[in-house]
Order: sequence, then structure tokens, then C-alpha cells
Amino acid sequence: MIRSEDTQNIEGLKPVVSLFEERWNIFKLNRLAYFSFIFLIFLLVLALLGKVLTRWIVVFDPQLVRLPEKFLPPLTPFTSIIVSAEDAPMFNIYFLGTDELGRDIFARMLEGISISLT
Repeated sequence: MIRSEDTQNIEGLKPVVSLFEERWNIFKLNRLAYFSFIFLIFLLVLALLGKVLTRWIVVFDPQLVRLPEKFLPPLTPFTSIIVSAEDAPMFNIYFLGTDELGRDIFARMLEGISISLT
């Protein structure tokens, strides 16, 4: 039989927290570690999207050479008359510009982020 003083003790107890939940709460209190974890998750998602966009669904082709479009600054629209329209970058803009061979730097970074994370 439960006595009235035992029920008061039971009501005053805190709910049981699992070990993982306790560690997660401690981890969230460390702001630098928590935001670093979120940034790492962001990079992993970007690496997965980079593989999808450059290999399986070729939206950004990191290996396509466009010599007339070399050394363009970031956010330059595609205006080449020599290069065919099917070789134009997605959205007809170079987000991060082009390199010495006219390759899209944004596409190359999407391709390379998975290598740098391994």
C-alpha cells in the first residue's frame, strides 16, 4: 500500500531523461559546438546535392570547356555567340565565374566538396 508521504515524494521527482537526451542537452548548451554541427550537416547535404547535380542529373557540368568564356567574374550572364546554347550554364549565369578554360567554378566546387569532406 502506498502511503501519502510516498506519493508526495513521487510527485516531486523529475521525469527520467535518457542518457542520449541528457548528452544532447549538454551539447546544445555549447553554442560553438552546436553551430559547428549544424554547419557540418549543411556541408554534407551540399555534398550530396553536388553529386546529384553534377553526376546523375547533369544540371551543372564541371568538365565542360568554354574557351570564349574564360576568366569571367562571378554572376556574369552567359552571352557567348561562339558557344552553342545547349552548352550554356544552368540559369544562363555563372554564379562564381569561370576559370582559365571557361569551366564553371560553381559546378567544380559542387563536384569537389564531397572529396574535401572525405
